[in-house]
Amino acid sequence: MKRTKITDKITYVEPNSMANFSSCAGIIVQSKNKVMIDMNMGAKETPGLIEQEKPDAVILTHYHLDHSIWTRHVNTFSDAVIFIPEAEAPYLTSLDFFIEHTAGPSSIAEKWKAFTVNMGYKPLDRYECYNELTTFKDMAPEVVLVATPGHSPSHTSFYFPDEKIIQRLEAGMTKQEIIRQGVFFLNKEKVSEPMSFFLNMWDTNMYNHHEALIKEGGLMAFFPEIKPMLKLF
Repeated sequence: MKRTKITDKITYVEPNSMANFSSCAGIIVQSKNKVMIDMNMGAKETPGLIEQEKPDAVILTHYHLDHSIWTRHVNTFSDAVIFIPEAEAPYLTSLDFFIEHTAGPSSIAEKWKAFTVNMGYKPLDRYECYNELTTFKDMAPEVVLVATPGHSPSHTSFYFPDEKIIQRLEAGMTKQEIIRQGVFFLNKEKVSEPMSFFLNMWDTNMYNHHEALIKEGGLMAFFPEIKPMLKLF
């Protein structure tokens, strides 16, 4: 993992890989207490990181798997309190609710459920909820919650007024990093030229194609009949 010290109190941490929705970048806030936000470094590194840092609290910005599955390690390797978005608690505490409101009744539901469980989803039973009115003044008074829904129903960002920093934690990868890691082809650096050039060109074109599709409204715009199947709108 890579650590970047942003201020004396804020450290940005990136996993070695964000492939397969198995990890995400996060931050550690060292204030009155130590707070970890979305600190999913992957199944191998997260337990050791929690043991090493000994957080007093962890905060999830939203329910998506890459940002939430690491909480299964928190109760095992620390005494930290887990804070989750109030409006997204059903996603994080019930597998059935999670599947119903992400895959819906579509034909992929069972496969999605198997994937979700295999990723490490476990319903939370020890947690506290927060919303946009919550303050963490007793633990980290520097942190101001900002509601930024859209990426998820109640996605939350974190504003640090003294440093004039706002931290959103849902992507973490640039276009170049995604292409390098692989859209269709992994380990391109291990392939000799001219095939390496061809694979990079293909992944770049595929990225641009999907980006353009999203800007035009995504699959929903071209196939509106799938909307009721997914129960997302």
